[in-house]
Amino acid sequence: MAQISLRHLAELLRRVGTSLRAGLDPVRIWQRESSSLPTPGLRQAAAQVALQLGQGQAMHQALRSQRLFPELVVELIQVGEESGHLAEVCLQLADHYDTVLKVRRAFLAAITWPVLELAAALGVVGFLILIIGMFDLPDILGLGLRGPGGCMIYLGVLVGGFLLGWGLWRWARRGPAWARALGDLLARVPGLGRFLELLALSRLAWALSLVLNTNMDLRRAVPLALKATGRHRYFKQSSSVVQAIEQGRSLTEALQATGVFPADFLDVVAVGEQSGQLPESMAQLAQTYNDQVHRMMHIIGTIGAFVVMVVVGLVIIGMIWALISHTLLPYYRQIQELSQP
Repeated sequence: MAQISLRHLAELLRRVGTSLRAGLDPVRIWQRESSSLPTPGLRQAAAQVALQLGQGQAMHQALRSQRLFPELVVELIQVGEESGHLAEVCLQLADHYDTVLKVRRAFLAAITWPVLELAAALGVVGFLILIIGMFDLPDILGLGLRGPGGCMIYLGVLVGGFLLGWGLWRWARRGPAWARALGDLLARVPGLGRFLELLALSRLAWALSLVLNTNMDLRRAVPLALKATGRHRYFKQSSSVVQAIEQGRSLTEALQATGVFPADFLDVVAVGEQSGQLPESMAQLAQTYNDQVHRMMHIIGTIGAFVVMVVVGLVIIGMIWALISHTLLPYYRQIQELSQP
């Protein structure tokens, strides 16, 4: 089952958060959504959520059963339910996805023209393959493809490559082991690794600010917050952190013992514990990280647009070189040979 689009998700979370803040019953909220959402699939899912809520299930359990919502949403809604800040969590998630949408739109606007150029260049290659076969011209592209048959093979390769990439991306979103390994590899890329780390730490700081502001047992609160990061690298430390807390260590010492959390994060945790204002410190740190994440998202979007333009340039250069090497150079050599006495 396909996941809900980010636009619909942000709008839904904002309506749910606003209604919860106004004191409306969750069952009534989702019943209303079951008649107002834009697609039949979403309306049916909302009706099922309302039904399960009426049967006494928690909201995060009802959302998880529909398999329409990202894992981050499900995990943080669980944090909101157990911390008593469900309305605030929904509204902050809506803000988060609104920001993601803005950056995505800016990125798409930046790469639209380069992508059109790339599509035109690939289209010209297919047209040349067709013309070469129809008029029995020299293979100026050097691909060994000629005529309608060659053009169909070329289009098949392009479509197959696109479908393969799309399928791998959809599979990676389900979180198989190789996808986690790829994520760990991307985390080592300069710049991108820092962005992924800041994104995970901002979620961790935000989740900690929520769960630590309640009477929830720390042994239950910390694993929930670690899971909210969406990074296996952090979540797998849950057992060791809980074990250290059970041994009487502070949260700072428990996190530091894992060796995976950065010094600036641990410093804020230590100051918050010493001052007795750890939830407030985590909330401020989450905002600081979010500001940095938003700036880096714009930078990554700009870099992505530049990469697409470079790819387009390489394709065009390749076409020019193929034309020169397979057509102009042979004729130039023949002219030189004929001009010699």
